[in-house]
Amino acid sequence: MLPGVPDYLSVGTHQARQNNWTEELRFTSNDDEKSRWSWVAGLYYQHNISADKQQFAEPFDEVANYLSEYYGYGPGNSLSYFGEAPVDGKFSYIDNFTVRETDKAAYGNVSYEILDGLKAGRGLARGPERLRLHRLPGRALRHGRRRRPIAARRRRRRSHRASTSPTSSPPTR
Repeated sequence: MLPGVPDYLSVGTHQARQNNWTEELRFTSNDDEKSRWSWVAGLYYQHNISADKQQFAEPFDEVANYLSEYYGYGPGNSLSYFGEAPVDGKFSYIDNFTVRETDKAAYGNVSYEILDGLKAGRGLARGPERLRLHRLPGRALRHGRRRRPIAARRRRRRSHRASTSPTSSPPTR
């Protein structure tokens, strides 16, 4: 229970989806006992999609009013106290994004058996990686970042301007 807001209830939803697809085509040498050479070559492809959606509805106007009055700023709401109003009038936090990742590669390796049990080899892998983040519009209140209410910031700016003028006395707190 939150003091001053007895019916405080935070309702949240979180949905996560993931879709992955991976494929590899590999070619290898037919290692016979007579040959000292062996090789591997191939192609690789991967495509992943991850989506995440979160939203929380809270009575932030009531909470902001309680905090505003508690700290002596008078009545307030989430806009005056936190600097932002709830999204669509009720959501304190909305996050909605999709990540798409695509990897493609071609690779190869050749090795030569110098002595029995001792091999030297050379390999190469080459391929682009593509990562895209798509965030849908939404706003969030700045949780975790302590901010003075807007009214208090304005009062402080006015008192600072007054204290920097040559004829005024220092502000009292």
